[in-house]
Amino acid sequence: MNLQKSIDFLLENAGPVIQYRLRKEILHDRSQTEEEYLLTQIYQTPHFQAVQRYAKPNGYIGSGVHSWGKWRGEILQETYLQDGEASARLLAYYAVPKTHPLIANFVSAMRNEETLRQEFSYIPPEIPRFETRNVGLKSGGSLMVILYTMQALLGYGDDSELDAFRDISLEAFKSLLGMNALSDITKTRQSKSKTNCPYVEADTYLPCSYHLTTLAYTEYVDVRLEPDYKRKYALECDFTFWAVRFLSSI
Repeated sequence: MNLQKSIDFLLENAGPVIQYRLRKEILHDRSQTEEEYLLTQIYQTPHFQAVQRYAKPNGYIGSGVHSWGKWRGEILQETYLQDGEASARLLAYYAVPKTHPLIANFVSAMRNEETLRQEFSYIPPEIPRFETRNVGLKSGGSLMVILYTMQALLGYGDDSELDAFRDISLEAFKSLLGMNALSDITKTRQSKSKTNCPYVEADTYLPCSYHLTTLAYTEYVDVRLEPDYKRKYALECDFTFWAVRFLSSI
């Protein structure tokens, strides 16, 4: 693959989001003027403007997370971006700066218990979901797992508010090292039902995609062993070490 040819293609043909991320994250060649220009273009895209339109006075965007599109015949969402998690992911993938008021206010809303209680009462099933929001942090089955991951996606994953969940996420992956089979941690319901599927208890460590995403969007020092990534092959050495360790454990 001709890398430079691919870069030239993107520079010539890509829209503002890819142009911005390419220059910022790969080429590192944008000036402040260019960055402001590309961000202005991103803010004019239909999807960003939709997310902006869904922001509420309390800072929360959309309704809930993994939210209901309909409830008893009533349409609750205009588009999929009216879901809180979908909005957070779009803002993250568009690389909108964490200092943007839309993001800062969204994160603030996710850290305010009364705001969350209000947001997760829009239909009856969401109320018990909120009340049990911290059950299943280790196994990935709780509401707070999603809300913590959204904060990490938006650039706030290294804040002290997420310290405990970052540790849980790392422990969830460490738990795999001593596991021989999934049956080591699963249980089976003792009933005559045809749906006696194996299950994992809420307080059992089992990594999920949200644990992984949280770690991917934070600077977790435990996995960065090379002190200077500007040194030749330093980053490659870190990746190779963890790959070798993982492969040697299976």
